Amino acid sequence: MTNDGSAQPPTTLLRRALERAGREAISRQLPAELPPLLIDEGIWSPAEALEAIDFDDPRSVAALAPRLSREQALTALARAETILAGDHFRGSFGRVVGVVALLGRLLDLDATQEVFDALTRLPQNARGLVVARVAERLPADLRADAVSRGLADFDLSGDEDACIARLLFARLVPERRKALINDALFALGEFPVEPLHLQWVARSGAVARAIELVDAEDGPSERAQALAAVIPWCRGAQRAEAWATWREETAERLAAGRSIPHLPLPADPDERPELATLARGLATPYRRAVALTHLAAHHHEFLDEALAAVRQLGDDLVVDRLLGLASLLPALAGAGRHDAAREAWTILAAPDIDRESISDCFDAWPPPVDEPQLDSSPGSPTPARLRARIAVHLAPDERRSAALGLLAAALRIDDTHYRAAAIAALGAHLPDPDARARVLARAESLALASSRPSIALGYLLEHVDPERRPQLARRALALLPDEIDGELMHDLPPLLAALPPDDAGALVARAVAGPWSFVNHVRAIVAAALQAGAVRPLAELFLGDSDEGRRAAEYVLPLLLQYADAELHPRISAVLLEDFEDSHMFDFPDILEAVPWLSPAEQKWLVERIPRKRMYTKLGNRREPVIVALARPLAEQGAFDLLRPLLQGAGRPHRLAAFAHALPFLAAEERERVTRQLFGDLRRGTYGGWRCVPALAAAGLGDALLDVLPPTDIDDLARIAPQLSPEGQSRLLERISRRVADDPGFCLHSHSLRPLGPLLRELPRDVLAHLCERALADAGRSGRPDLLRALAVEQPYDRDYEDVEPGLTRALVELAGPDLPACIALLDDLDRAPTS
Repeated sequence: MTNDGSAQPPTTLLRRALERAGREAISRQLPAELPPLLIDEGIWSPAEALEAIDFDDPRSVAALAPRLSREQALTALARAETILAGDHFRGSFGRVVGVVALLGRLLDLDATQEVFDALTRLPQNARGLVVARVAERLPADLRADAVSRGLADFDLSGDEDACIARLLFARLVPERRKALINDALFALGEFPVEPLHLQWVARSGAVARAIELVDAEDGPSERAQALAAVIPWCRGAQRAEAWATWREETAERLAAGRSIPHLPLPADPDERPELATLARGLATPYRRAVALTHLAAHHHEFLDEALAAVRQLGDDLVVDRLLGLASLLPALAGAGRHDAAREAWTILAAPDIDRESISDCFDAWPPPVDEPQLDSSPGSPTPARLRARIAVHLAPDERRSAALGLLAAALRIDDTHYRAAAIAALGAHLPDPDARARVLARAESLALASSRPSIALGYLLEHVDPERRPQLARRALALLPDEIDGELMHDLPPLLAALPPDDAGALVARAVAGPWSFVNHVRAIVAAALQAGAVRPLAELFLGDSDEGRRAAEYVLPLLLQYADAELHPRISAVLLEDFEDSHMFDFPDILEAVPWLSPAEQKWLVERIPRKRMYTKLGNRREPVIVALARPLAEQGAFDLLRPLLQGAGRPHRLAAFAHALPFLAAEERERVTRQLFGDLRRGTYGGWRCVPALAAAGLGDALLDVLPPTDIDDLARIAPQLSPEGQSRLLERISRRVADDPGFCLHSHSLRPLGPLLRELPRDVLAHLCERALADAGRSGRPDLLRALAVEQPYDRDYEDVEPGLTRALVELAGPDLPACIALLDDLDRAPTS
C-alpha cells in the first residue's frame, strides 16, 4: 500500500479532538439548572446557553426550554430529535423530558401544528412517551390522531415507563380506560406494582381498581404506603373508608417501630390537622422534620413549623438539614426564602458534602410537587446541581455572584492527572532515551501537582525504569485518600499491578469496604491485584466472613479461580457451584468466566445441573450461555457428547456457537458439516452469528471469514487480525481502506485498533489519519478527561480487565512518526488552550 500525503497532520487532529472534548466536558459539567439562572441574571443570552448545554442531557434541554423563543425552540427541537433518533437505548420518560419541555414551550407560543408535526416524526421508542405527556394540550382532532399513533408504539415487556404511559393514556381515552390499565399492569411483567403506579391508576379515574390493588398488598406497611398514594384521588364514602384503613395501618406501622409514615397528600382541609398532629408526635426530630416538610410542600400553612423542625436537626444530620431546606425553598417567600437559601448555600460549601452523602439521604425528602412524578426512583442531584437549585432562591445581591461562581467552577476541567498519564504513554514511544526521560520527569511533575496524584502516578508506573517502580508505587499508595470511592476505584488497576502482593491485597480490601456500585470496577482491581500475585490475600478476603468480602465475592471468585493452586481451587469452586444445587439456578451469570477453570469432574457435574428445557425469566436466559462456555473444555476432554442432549433444546445461535467452540475437536465429517452451517448462517446474516466469529478464527478459519462477513462487520474482523494469514491481513487492510473511502462516518474504536498492532503502519496515511480522528472523537464523547485517559489505558472490552496500551495510542504514534514530540508538547500546553 502507498501512503497519501493529503492526511491532516497528527497535531491538528489531536488539537481539534482536545478542543471538542474540552467543550463537551464543560457542557457536561454545567448543572441543568445553571443556564436558566445565567440568562435571568443577564450573564448569558438564550442563544449562548443553547450553544453551551449538553443536548445529550435531556434535563438541561428541559430546564432551558421556557427561556427560548419560537425559532430557538424549533432549532433545539430538531437537534433533540436527531439525538433521540440515534438513541439505541430503550425509550424512557427520562430520555424524552427535553423534547416534552420544548413541545410544551411551543404550545405556549401557539405553535400547535409544529408540535403535531414533531410528534409524527419522533422515533417509535420515544413517540408514545412524548404523546402521553403532551397530547392533553392538543386540540381534540389532533389529540385523537396523536394518541392513536402513540398507543401503536409500545411493546409490553417489563417496562415501568410503558406502564405509566398507558396509565396517562387512560386519562386521555376514558372509553378504553379498563383495557389500558390492564395493559399497563401487564407491562410491568414480573416487577411489583409500586405506589407510583397505583397513584396513576387512581388519577386515570379507576379509583376502585386502585383500591383493589392496594388490598392485594401483603402487610400494613405496604398497604399504608399504597393507600397514601391513592387517597388523594378518592372521593366521598370511598375516601372516608380508605382514610380509616390508612389510619389503622399507619398506627400499626408506627407501633412496630417503622420510621416515617407515608402521608396521603395533598389532603383536604379537614384532614390536615390530623396529619399535622401525627407528624408532630413522631419519636425523633428527624422523623418530625421529614413528615412536616412533606406536609408543608403541599400545604403552605405548615411552612414555618416545617422550617423550624428542619433547622433543629443537629450537625450529625447536616445533609438532611440541607435537603430539608432545599425542599422548602420553592414554597417560601420574601426574606424568609433568601435566608433559608443562604443557610443551605453555606452548608453546601462544606467539603464533606459530596454526591454519596446526598444520595444516602435524598429519598426521604419530598420531590417537587409542581411536576408529575413519573419515576419511582428519581436520581439524587450532584452537589453542583443542588447549588444551582439553591442559588435561584438567594437574595438578588447574592444571586449574580453565586451564578458566576458556579459558571467558573463548570469551566474548570480537572484532568491534569490524566494529562500526566497521557504524556507518559506517548513519551514512552520516543526513540531517544534522554528525551524519553525528560518527558517522564515532566509527567511525574504534573502528576504530583494534580488533584489526584495517586491516580496519575499509578499510570506512570508502567513506563518508569523497573528499579524506580517500587519507590514510585509506594509514593502513590501513600497519597491515596482514606476512603476509596467508586470513581477512584476506576483508576486503581495500574497501581495495584505494581504493588507487592500483600499491599495489593490490602488495597483491594480497602476499596471493597468503601462505597462502590460498578461491578466491573471491582473486577478490574481484583484482576490487577492477581497479576501482582495477591492470590492468597484475596482468597482470605473473598472466602472469609467479612461483609465487605462477601458482598463482592460473587463477582470476583471466577477470576480468582484462574490463579488458584491445588489447595484453593476446591474451596473456590465449592462456593461458585453452591448455587447450582438448586435446579432453578441461573441467577449467577458470572459462573461463565469460571467454567474453563473448573476441574473436568466439576464441569461434568455442572452439565447434570443444567435444566433440559429453555428458561425464560426477566433476568434473561442463563442456560444457553453456560452450555456454550462448557463446549470447548468438554470437547477437549472428548466428552462433548454430554452436551448434545442439551443442545437439541437450545436456540440455533447458541447451538451453533457451542459447535464452533468445539470445532477443532469434532470428527472430520461433523466438523465439515458444522462449518458449512456456520458459514451459511454468517452469509445470511442470521441473528447471533457473530457469537461464532472468535471461535472460527481461533480454529484457523479467519481468512474464510473475510469472504462472508459484510463490510459493516470490519469492527469485529479487526479484532481477529492476529489470527489472519499475511494475505488475509492484507485483504483486511484493503477492506478497511475501502470502507473509510465509502463511509466518512466509519471508525474503528480504540479496542478494535489494538489487535491491528504493527499492521497499522501498512495503512495509507490518510486512512490511518481518518481512523485516528474518529477514534479520538469516540474517546472524547464524554469529555476531555475521558479522552486523555483513553490515551493512557485501553477501556475494557467484554471481559477484558487487563490494562493494556490503547490501540488509539499505537495508531497515533504510528501516524505521528517524527512529529510525536509535537503531540506531547500539545498535551503539555493544555493549561493555556481555550476551553470554551
